[in-house]
Parts: sequence; structure tokens; C-alpha cells
Amino acid sequence: MKKWMERLSPDEQCLLLEVLFNQRYALEVISSELADMENGQIQVDEARYRHLVQLYERIYNELSR
Repeated sequence: MKKWMERLSPDEQCLLLEVLFNQRYALEVISSELADMENGQIQVDEARYRHLVQLYERIYNELSR
């Protein structure tokens, strides 16, 4: 995964994020990642899980305005 991020330019990274937010896919992606963590399909530490939950809530609240 990190290799992909390193291969994308900063402009490409920003463009990708912009598309994810504009199409409202960001919440779906985070939700899917959280579900995989909760189902044991992805092994992560508790801090990363909590951080993703907080990010999900923040984005959800912003998009709900």
C-alpha cells in the first residue's frame, strides 16, 4: 500500500482525495475498512481503529451539513 502512495505525486494524491470526497465514496471506503477490521479480515492495532472511527464521524458530520 505504501508503495502506491509513494508512486503517486502529491498532486495525484490530492486529486484522488478530491474525487473520493466529491463522489461521497470516502465514507464508504472507511466503513468497509472498519467492517473488515471488526470481522478480523484485517489485523490492526486499536489506535488505528479508533482513529478511523473518529475520521468517519468527522467526515459524516461534515457531509451531513
